[in-house]
Amino acid sequence: MKRVLTRVFAVDEDATSSATERELRRLANDLLDPDRPGDFNQAMMELGALVCTPNTPHCDRCALQAVCRAHATGTEEEYPVTPESDPIPHHDIAVGLVFSDDGDEVLIQRRPDEGLLGGLWEFPGGKQEDEESMEAACRREVREELGIEVTVEDPFYTLSHAYSHFKITLHAFRCRVAHGTPEAREGQPFQWIGLDELDDYAFPRANRRLIEELERRQTEPSLFDTPSGDDPA
Repeated sequence: MKRVLTRVFAVDEDATSSATERELRRLANDLLDPDRPGDFNQAMMELGALVCTPNTPHCDRCALQAVCRAHATGTEEEYPVTPESDPIPHHDIAVGLVFSDDGDEVLIQRRPDEGLLGGLWEFPGGKQEDEESMEAACRREVREELGIEVTVEDPFYTLSHAYSHFKITLHAFRCRVAHGTPEAREGQPFQWIGLDELDDYAFPRANRRLIEELERRQTEPSLFDTPSGDDPA
């Protein structure tokens, strides 16, 4: 129950302190149905045990997803805050949304079956290196993974996401192929797909948030036309 409450309300204080526990009791009492306290307590315990789990919570099945502040910022696994928690490593990730010349297709690749997020599809990209700009990281990662040179058109979207042992800030850029033909440099399958096909593939959650933003912008005249003075992200 403590985990559920600290995530829903994004309680940043030490969850083991007396002051925080009093605040959590107050929040729970505000939510409690006085006519059905037993049902409420049972529901909260089951939610914490089966859905709002410590690692990789099942947010897609959570009845509180729409009002959960931690879910809104992708920081579910940072809660509850405890004094013994070690600092969580952070990485800046550059991602290339490599579009076809007509803008109707985008390049995706599949992650290796082994390891984190194995077998899921993703947009090409990777970690920024020391003293490297995000645009340069995007060009390098696409080159290393797919063997093509891309022109980075402009920033598309930036988001934060937390995994169980580290956090990322994902910087996505609109790109076009400047030279070369894609090839599986690291043995990962890749393909061009239409923007209306993205929902047919399984992506990690951070990439899925990029897809949601792509879909939101479908009504714009062009994915590559950013009005002057507007923030493209």
